[in-house]
Amino acid sequence: MQDLLTQPHLQTVYNRALRRLGRTGSPEESSEIDPELLDALARELCADRRVPDGLRREVLRELVAPTPGGLLALGWLCRNQPVEASTALNFVANLPSGEPLAEALDAREAVEALESLMRAMEASRSGRLGLVVRLLGSTLLNEAARSAALKRVVGGPWLTPGDRRTLVEWALGLDVADEIAAGFTHSIPQAPAGLARTALPCLVDQGEDLAGVVRSVVANAASWADPRPLLQGLLDLLERSGPELQPALRRQALDLCRRHKEALLRRRAYQLAANTEGPDFLQEALRDPDFGVRSWALSRLNRSKTQD
Repeated sequence: MQDLLTQPHLQTVYNRALRRLGRTGSPEESSEIDPELLDALARELCADRRVPDGLRREVLRELVAPTPGGLLALGWLCRNQPVEASTALNFVANLPSGEPLAEALDAREAVEALESLMRAMEASRSGRLGLVVRLLGSTLLNEAARSAALKRVVGGPWLTPGDRRTLVEWALGLDVADEIAAGFTHSIPQAPAGLARTALPCLVDQGEDLAGVVRSVVANAASWADPRPLLQGLLDLLERSGPELQPALRRQALDLCRRHKEALLRRRAYQLAANTEGPDFLQEALRDPDFGVRSWALSRLNRSKTQD
């Protein structure tokens, strides 16, 4: 690897990787290249457009690893040369699951990597769903990236309607591991809690009855350890499709969110209620225990009086 990095085409890439990490030096000065630098090199090399593809391919093969940069490296290879489906599956099987790394991929990078890995799976439907959940549950994607990747898969051509439904149910935290494991021999991670917000509207987009979904959330939200992402998804549904619901059901959903202990969630519920149900909700918001919510409601009422 170090011999490759001394080539003129890669000097700029190497220096940018060092700057990304706040370091200085050269390949000749280092006896070994640590994993953090390898990850930075992969990210910089994938972004560089001046390195010849033959050389880029040779180096990136060495940089594929269960890291954000390593995922980008594999994605580049999938886009630029034939990659076996087993290679993509083995890669995601070794990804760590859990909270996103500080240097995790953003939404654009994650969607590009996802599309690239799915390209490697074109000849094999088996394992596609497992690949997606392993990727979404990994530490390599930040919260926004997970949401963007889920939307892309649900709206993409890679999964069957049944698998898309299973994916959305997994993202909502439902126990569908057996259904996913039917075509995937590796362990199935627990869905990141934040995916519930994205998954709830996706469930409706997959043909589930809007009113039925809202009723289910209202009835079962209390059983969730942390219902905040679910309730944000509920408010997303109300914001885009609230007029399609019966007023009583819409009011139940808004009341559920207004009773939550998180002030930002209550404020959003009050705002949506004031827009759809009437200005009386602003008066109720003035009695909210949070100063920020009360200040927002007072400002909103003052603006209304000024406009009148």
